[in-house]
Amino acid sequence: MKYEIDKIDKLSDYDYLKSKILIPSLKYAREMEYINLTEYKILECAAENQTIQNKDIKKFFPGKVTSAISREIRMLKDKKMLVSESDNSRTYHLNFANNFLMRGIIRMLQKENFIPLHDDE
Repeated sequence: MKYEIDKIDKLSDYDYLKSKILIPSLKYAREMEYINLTEYKILECAAENQTIQNKDIKKFFPGKVTSAISREIRMLKDKKMLVSESDNSRTYHLNFANNFLMRGIIRMLQKENFIPLHDDE
């Protein structure tokens, strides 16, 4: 029982969750080419900050207008990789309901011993 509580405590610590599960999951998705480099940068920014707005990712689009940034966010929303915050439609957070991102989450949870390994490979 203590072991299970310890696992919950780890996942409740956002720094742990971010460094051991979220960012590695995004890196895996990038390595497998499930997401492109631009998508990776935006999603990584969302993982680092827990939420993002257009202004947070403007640095990835030097010289581009706001509409181009909004288009990138819209594409990630359409792919179900980002979702709007309920109270502010221009603030977004990660969504791992997308099958491609979920693969990385499952892989990292297995690696960190949160779920048993299933040897398909």
